[in-house]
Amino acid sequence: MKSDKLEQFIQENRNDFDDLKPSENLWSKIEGDLPPVKRKEFSITRVLLRVAAVVIIFVSSYFFHDMMNKKTNNQQVSELPQSESFKTFVEAKMYYSSEIQYKKQELFQLTSNTPELQKSINAELSNLDELFRGLKEDLGDQANNDEVIEAMIQNYRIKLEILEEMLQQIKLKNRKNNNHEEIHHTL
Repeated sequence: MKSDKLEQFIQENRNDFDDLKPSENLWSKIEGDLPPVKRKEFSITRVLLRVAAVVIIFVSSYFFHDMMNKKTNNQQVSELPQSESFKTFVEAKMYYSSEIQYKKQELFQLTSNTPELQKSINAELSNLDELFRGLKEDLGDQANNDEVIEAMIQNYRIKLEILEEMLQQIKLKNRKNNNHEEIHHTL
C-alpha cells in the first residue's frame, strides 16, 4: 500500500510536534474572546404565558374538532332521509320489528315446556341477525344503496316467515296432541 506523503511526514517528524505545549493562559484568552453568556432569567410570567398559549391551542382545537364532527353528523343525518328507499326501509324496519317481536313472544309461550326447541329457535334467529349485521355494514354510509336496503327488508321478511311457519307447525302439533288426548279420554 502506498502511504500518504503527509502521513509519512508526520510519522517521521512526530517528536518535533510533540514537544510544543499550549501556554497556561491560552484558555483564558479563548474565554475572553467569547461573547458573554446571557443568563436566562426564570420568569414566572413567561412560563404562565406559554402554558396559557398551550391551553388555548388545545381547547380551541378540541372545540374545532367537536364542531366539525357535529357538522358532518348533521350532514349525514340530513342526507339520509332524502332517499326514498331509506324511508321505506325505516318504515319496514318498524313494522317487521314489531311483528317479529310479537311472533317471538307467541312462539316462546307455546314452547315454554321445551327449552331445547327455544334454544334452536334462538340459534336460527341469531343466524339471521348476523346476516343482517353484515348487510348493515355493507350499507355503511350509503343509505341510497337500494340493493342492500332491499336485502335488509328481505331479511326481516324471511325472519317473520320463519317465525310464522314455526308457529303454524307448533299449533298443528298442539292440536294433534289435544285431539289425541281427547280420543284417549273419551275411550
